[in-house]
Amino acid sequence: MAGGGCSCDTPPHPHGEQIWTMSEKNKNSAWSAFIKRYKDDPAGFSKHVVGMDPLPWQREVMQAVASGERRISVRSGHGVGKSSCAAVLLLHYLTTRYPCKIVVTAPTSAQLYDALFAEVKRRLKDLPPAVSKLFEATSDRIVLKSSPSEAFCSARTSSKERPEALAGVHSENVLLIVDEASGVPESVFESAAGSMSGHNAVTLLLGNPVRANGFFYRTHTELSQDWWTKRLVAMTTLWSAMTSFAIWLRDMVKKAMRTASACWANFRK
Repeated sequence: MAGGGCSCDTPPHPHGEQIWTMSEKNKNSAWSAFIKRYKDDPAGFSKHVVGMDPLPWQREVMQAVASGERRISVRSGHGVGKSSCAAVLLLHYLTTRYPCKIVVTAPTSAQLYDALFAEVKRRLKDLPPAVSKLFEATSDRIVLKSSPSEAFCSARTSSKERPEALAGVHSENVLLIVDEASGVPESVFESAAGSMSGHNAVTLLLGNPVRANGFFYRTHTELSQDWWTKRLVAMTTLWSAMTSFAIWLRDMVKKAMRTASACWANFRK
């Protein structure tokens, strides 16, 4: 792991809430120890700080970020945990890097504010109180209270009418997260080229492969050599579909049996 990061199974040091209950004199050194422990270990941050034990595929994505991958594209079905993974990575980045600017986007307000950004706010509340109180959350932003212009997350919808959603994001540390990336217009990614090109800029694309064209599609095809990619099968969705089919088939069989009984004047069993 880059920077000698620890495995997420390694107990945190300093341990748990102790880092937040130390005297004022020791808070700076405790915070430095916290940053050293978790800066290159987002999976450990997820497990020990947020309280979310990442799934194997989520650990893979987190490891990719920790190891220095700057362009990551994940395609999947529904219900696999993309939003929770992105939310934890966002909070890890915002907590362990300064200065930093983070932008999250999606094609519609519902997809952005009711899904991903709602998950970010929920996970923010899962942080230890002494960490969460460092930040202020509004309807479309999360900022570091002590430096709101230098460390923040901004939520912006992407559309043909607003292609500049990811443009002009410059800092020593930049994180761009695009949810439902299949639906984001090409012009948005064209405008984001400058923001994505910084040596410390990380771009994370998430989405369902609903169309075989566009930038998100190309990151998994002709541009795949330039992107770290991951394909996930939504087993929970597949199981749900199979269950629904089994129920439909059972009902059809019952209906057929009732019809047969009526035709042949047989008693129903």
